[in-house]
Amino acid sequence: MFICCLLFVCFSCSKQTLELNSIFMPENNNTNYYMLGPDVSFHKSYSVTMNNVEYSVAVSNQNRIIFVSTRDSSFTVGKLKVGDEIPKEKFKKYHRIPGWGTCVPISSGWYAGYYNESESNENVKIQFFIKCNFKR
Repeated sequence: MFICCLLFVCFSCSKQTLELNSIFMPENNNTNYYMLGPDVSFHKSYSVTMNNVEYSVAVSNQNRIIFVSTRDSSFTVGKLKVGDEIPKEKFKKYHRIPGWGTCVPISSGWYAGYYNESESNENVKIQFFIKCNFKR
């Protein structure tokens, strides 16, 4: 009995991670809505704050994380944050999704994104960050 209680307490205290394909366990205070994703379909999503950063987390019907995004100005990937210019050398590879935006790989699976449909990559500022699997 003691071991079962101890396991329950340890499980309850474990921190939620926002890794792709992991199971997301929404809490009572998470806002539920539907969000258009880079695959141009709607996904059940939640607003989550972790370490003082607000994220949007999109999940599958099995509550597996499909993508995580943020527009929070306190979030950084390396030294980049929302509002910074995307370095030109990062444009060697990118994903342009008609009607949705353009995502440029930055680091650790994160992409810097912007909503401009222009073909120009000059002076492009980061409007959001997203972590997803564009290979699906």
